[in-house]
Amino acid sequence: SIKVFERNEKKQLAERKDTAGDTVAEEEENVKRGIFAGLMENKTQLVSIIGNLVFAVVFLLFLPGALDKLGVDSVASPISGMARKFVEFIPRIIAAIIILVFGYFLSKLARDILKVILQKTRIDSLQKKIGVKSAKNSTSFSGIISNIVFALLMIIFVIAALQALQLYAISDPASKMLETV
Repeated sequence: SIKVFERNEKKQLAERKDTAGDTVAEEEENVKRGIFAGLMENKTQLVSIIGNLVFAVVFLLFLPGALDKLGVDSVASPISGMARKFVEFIPRIIAAIIILVFGYFLSKLARDILKVILQKTRIDSLQKKIGVKSAKNSTSFSGIISNIVFALLMIIFVIAALQALQLYAISDPASKMLETV
């Protein structure tokens, strides 16, 4: 069924044109470059940001030791506490990133499978029967429904990531809101 989906998508992509004049095949190639394609085009800026981040982390981790040796305990202890909390927070950040990446790919897979299933059930023909016109394939009923499912699944994974970060002031109300939906 995935090969059928790929063939149908390639056929539809070859038939459509993007509004800017680019073919959809070029648009598909841009998507294939990935999420970080825009960042990788400007490598020097990315390297600079990462370098500054590493410098700040190393500086904050070693500053308390230097201040302690200088005998400035009143300044060293708050910075030491902040550095300890930061180091304790790193595994939670990594867990949240893993949850979000996994959630994105799982939600995207569910969206693509649902869209194919809805297209096979000819739900888009209902759209034509009631007279709703669509400019692109994404504004068809199958595209709209599959994108709504994608968004709802991503909300679940964002809440899970917030809980992994232990940001309960945000995740608890969001969880209660999701339970009512």
